[in-house]
Amino acid sequence: MLRRRAGILFVIASLTVVAATMLPGLRLDTGFLKSIPAHHPLMQVYDQYAAQFGSGNRLLIALHEKHGDIFQPSFFRMLETATKEVFFLSGVDKAKVTSLFTPNVRFTEVVQGGFTGGTVIPADFTASDAMLVQVRRNIRKSPQARTLVSADHKTALIRAELLELDPASGKRLNYPDVARQLNGLRQRFESENVSVHIIGFAPFIGEIHDGLKTVMEFFVLTVLLSGVFLRLVTKTVVLALALLGSSLVAVVWLLGLLAWFDIAMHPFGILVPFLVFAIGISHGLQMVFVWRKEFAHRLDGMQAATGGLQKLLVPGIVALLSDCVGFLTILQIDIGVIKDTAVSASVGIALLIITNLVFLPVLLSYCQAPPKGPSAGSRIKKLWRILSSIAAWHNAVLVVGVSFVVFVAAFQKAVQLPIGDLQQGRPELRESSRYNRDVRFISEQFHLSMDLLTVYGQTHADGCIDYDIMRRIDDFGWRMQQLHAVLAVASLPQVAKINNSGWHEGNLKWRTLPRQPAALGEAVSPVETASGLLNHDCSVMPVYIYLADHRADTLTHMVQSAQQSINDINSDRLHFALAANLALAGGNAAIIAATNDVIAKAQLPIIVSVFAAIVILCLISFRSVTAALSIVTPLAVVSVLTYALMAILHIGLKVSTLPIVALSAGIGVDYAIYLYAHLQTTLAARSTLDHGLSISFNNNFQNAYTESLQSAGKAVFYTAVILSIGVVSWVFSPLKYQADMGLLLTFSFIVNMLAALLLMPAIAVLLIRRSVTDFNQSRRQ
Repeated sequence: MLRRRAGILFVIASLTVVAATMLPGLRLDTGFLKSIPAHHPLMQVYDQYAAQFGSGNRLLIALHEKHGDIFQPSFFRMLETATKEVFFLSGVDKAKVTSLFTPNVRFTEVVQGGFTGGTVIPADFTASDAMLVQVRRNIRKSPQARTLVSADHKTALIRAELLELDPASGKRLNYPDVARQLNGLRQRFESENVSVHIIGFAPFIGEIHDGLKTVMEFFVLTVLLSGVFLRLVTKTVVLALALLGSSLVAVVWLLGLLAWFDIAMHPFGILVPFLVFAIGISHGLQMVFVWRKEFAHRLDGMQAATGGLQKLLVPGIVALLSDCVGFLTILQIDIGVIKDTAVSASVGIALLIITNLVFLPVLLSYCQAPPKGPSAGSRIKKLWRILSSIAAWHNAVLVVGVSFVVFVAAFQKAVQLPIGDLQQGRPELRESSRYNRDVRFISEQFHLSMDLLTVYGQTHADGCIDYDIMRRIDDFGWRMQQLHAVLAVASLPQVAKINNSGWHEGNLKWRTLPRQPAALGEAVSPVETASGLLNHDCSVMPVYIYLADHRADTLTHMVQSAQQSINDINSDRLHFALAANLALAGGNAAIIAATNDVIAKAQLPIIVSVFAAIVILCLISFRSVTAALSIVTPLAVVSVLTYALMAILHIGLKVSTLPIVALSAGIGVDYAIYLYAHLQTTLAARSTLDHGLSISFNNNFQNAYTESLQSAGKAVFYTAVILSIGVVSWVFSPLKYQADMGLLLTFSFIVNMLAALLLMPAIAVLLIRRSVTDFNQSRRQ
C-alpha cells in the first residue's frame, strides 16, 4: 500500500474535493415525525385519530396585557389581527385554530325558553365599550373561552396545530421557517404594553436551530484548541496538521456522503461530526507515537510508517469496529432521529478506518526525520513511575478493590437515572432561554401546559346517547382528575352534565348524566364536532388530560395510572357495552411517553449487545479471555459512572444524550485495546514460560507496562487531555444540551483514560499471574 502512496494521496485528495463540493447540499431535518416511535402501541392509536382530533404538534401563542386587563379596544384589535395571521402561518391546520375570534369558540346559557348561545365574539363585533362588556359576559358563560383567557383577565391565548405537510406547498414543513414567522409575529405585536409568549415544537426547534451557529463556532474552537495542543505534544506543525487532516477528512467525507444520499441531519445529531473527529484524534495519536518509536530501528519514514502500521493494524481495526458496534446497537430503538444518528456516526467511524489506517500512515511515510517527543519533566516522570507501580501485584489488588467499591456506589446512583426529561420546559435549552420562560409564563397564567394526554373512548355509532358508555367515560375522567399531576380533564360527559343542568333551570342537582337516550341526546346535541369532544357519528369520544409537566416520573405515573383505570373499566363487561373500549393515547404527552418507553426497553439489550460484541472482537483478535475481561471490565465501570453522573446532573437518558453514552463506550474501548495490545506484545517479548516466569513475573510485567506507557499509554494520556480541553469550553454554550454534552464528554475522556491506565493493567496482572501460576503448578505435577 505504501509503495503506491502517491496514487493513494491523489485518490484521497480527489474524494475529499468531491465531498467538499457536496457540502452545500447538506440539509437539516427538523421534522416532527422523526422524533416519534412510529411502531409503539401508543403511537398506533395516535396515528389512528391524529387527523380527527389533532396531533401532538401544538402551538400556543399568549398575548399578555401588562397594564390593566384585556378588555381594551386596542388589545382586541391586536388579538383579532394576530388570530388572522396565525391562520396563514405555514403548515397550520386552519380547522383547529382556536381563539376568542374563531367561530368554534361558543357559549351556551339557560334562558326562559330553554337554551340560547352563539359565538363568544359576535359577528358584528366592534371594539366599543358596550361590546366589550358583552364579550366579558360571554366568556363567563363559555367553559371553552375560559381556557383561552387567564383568570386575572390579563392574557388571551391562541391555539393552533401544525401539519407535517404544508397544505399550501404540499412539501414537508420547514420548522425553522415557521419559527421565523412566529418571531416576526412576536416582533409585530410585542410592545411596552403587550408581551407575546409562544411555545410549541416549532418555536423550540427554531431556538435550537438558531443555536446551531454557536455549535459550529464551538466545533471550530475545539479543532483549533486541539491543533494547538497537538502541536505542543508532537513538537512539529507537520505532525499536528497530519493528525488534524486525517480526522477532518473523515468528517468531510461523512458530510459529503450524507449530502450525496440526501440524508438530512437532525439538530440533535449535529454533534456526530465532532464524535468522529474525536475518535479520529484518539486513533491518530496512537499511530504517531508508534511511528516515532519505529524510527529507533528504521531507516526512513517509509519503513517507520510500515512498522507502525504492522503493529496497529489489528488493534486499530478492532477498536474502530467496536466503536461502530457501539453506535449500531442503538438502531434497536425505533425512532427516526436515533436511527439517523446511529447510521451517520457508524459511517463516519468506518471512514476512519481509511483515513487513520491508510491516509495517516501515507502522510507519515513522507516525514524523513523523527521529531523530538515532548520533554519528560520531573512531574511527567513521576507520573509514569506512579502508573507503572500499578503493575505490582499488591497495588493491583488495591486498585481493583477500590474500583469495585466505586462501581457499587455508582451503580446505586445509576439505577436512579430516569428515561426522559427531569425538568419542566425543554431541558435542551437553558432555564433562562426565551422558550422556557414562555413555558413558565403560560403555565402560571392558565394552569395548563403543552403536555396533553388523550384517551379515546371507542364505541359504536351514537355511543354518546348510551348511558353505560357515557358513565364509564365520565368515571375514567373523574379518576384521572384525582391524580396530583393532572391540572384539568375535559370530556363530552362533563359538558353533557352541564347541559342537562341547563335544561332544568341550571339546578345543580341535575348536573348528572340522564339515563334515557332521548334525554342524553338532548344534553349532547349542543356540542359540535369542532369542539373536539366527539367525532361526526359519536363513535369516538376523547378524554383530554392536561398534565402539570412532561417529566419522566410524571409521564410514567400517568400512563400506568391511566392504563390501570382503562383495564378496570374495559374488563367490566356487565355494564359496559362489549363494543366499547378505552384506548391510549394521543397528544404530545403520549409521544414523549412512548419515546421514553422505547428507550427504556431498548436500554438493556443495547448494553448487552455492545459488551457482547466487544468481547467477541477481543476474543477474535487477542485469542484470550484475559484480554477480553481486562478490556471490558474498565469499560463497564466507566459506563456505570457515566450513568451515575447523568443522574447527579439531572440529565435524563433520551434522544439527545444516547450518542454520548455510545461514544463513552467507544473511547473506553479505544484506550484499552491499544494499551493492552502493546502490553501483550511487550510482555511476550520479555517473558517466556520456559524460563521461570512465575519467579520473575512481577518484574517482567512491570517493565513491560512501563514500556507500554512510554508509547501507547502516553498517547492515551495526551488524547484525553487534548480532547477534554477542546470540549470543556462547551459549558459556555447557550444551548443547554451542548453544555451537558461538554461535561459528559470531558468526564468520559478523563475517566476512560484513568480506567485504561489504572484498572486495565491491574486486572491484567491479576488474571495473567493467576494463569501463569496454574500453568507452573500443573507442570510441576
